[in-house]
Amino acid sequence: MASEPVATAAARTPLLHDFSLALRTAGLTSMLDSAKSITVFAPDNAAFLALGKGNVATLTATRSDLTKVLEFQVVSGRRTPRQLASGKHLTTLRGTVIIPAKSHKIYEVNSAEITCGNIQTANATVYIVSNILVPLP
Repeated sequence: MASEPVATAAARTPLLHDFSLALRTAGLTSMLDSAKSITVFAPDNAAFLALGKGNVATLTATRSDLTKVLEFQVVSGRRTPRQLASGKHLTTLRGTVIIPAKSHKIYEVNSAEITCGNIQTANATVYIVSNILVPLP
């Protein structure tokens, strides 16, 4: 993954198949691959499965809605585990805030567990998360 840009690397990762498909459907592949320095909180396949087929179909039916949701998963700059552990709020590409945290050995963002993280691609740091991130009220 380290030599490829983030969306291309995600497309080659079986655990991120549904995320990659969503990126293509939303037309965000080129934008993410050309970004200079970002952090992506990529929901795994189980996160999409947890939504249910009907909700996934509804989400992917409208490109603008899907784009908004996927942009909640991305922040500018490469974030380290240490930065996530600090709990400092991060602003997504949509301009909303997400909140990382560390409790004991578990990292989270908006209460979604980071199941695998600090994965380096050519232009991004990737953290695989257990849920699709949504903006906090």
